[in-house]
Amino acid sequence: RVRTAYQKARDQDRERWPGDRPNYLHFLVWKSDWSTHDAVNTLSTCCGRGSRCFTFAGSKDKRAVTVQALCCHRLSEERLRHARMDRRWPRGLHAESMGYSNEVLRLGDLQGNHFRIALRGLS
Repeated sequence: RVRTAYQKARDQDRERWPGDRPNYLHFLVWKSDWSTHDAVNTLSTCCGRGSRCFTFAGSKDKRAVTVQALCCHRLSEERLRHARMDRRWPRGLHAESMGYSNEVLRLGDLQGNHFRIALRGLS
C-alpha cells in the first residue's frame, strides 16, 4: 500500500497528540501579495497537511499587506516552526503561533477589520 506524505504526517500526529492539549492551533499570518486561499494552500504543503485542516474567519485582499488569524486542527507549534524553514516557504508570508484552543475559527467569526490606507502619487 502506497501512502502519501500527507497521510504519514496525519498518522504521526494522531499517534503523538497529547490528550490534554486542545485540538486547534491558532496563529497569525502576515502576508503581502497573497490571497487567503493561496496562502492556505502553501501553508498546507509546507506543513504536510490538507488545506481543509485550516480554517479562517474571512478572506483578505491579495493586493494589500494583511494580518489574518487562522487555525489548524491538530497542528503542533513545532510543526509550524519547521514548516517556516521549509525551502518551499515563500517570501511575503510569515506565521506566528498564538496558542491552542478547543474552539475552531470559522467564517464570520471576525469582530471587525482595521485599515491603514496609504495614498501615493497624488498631485
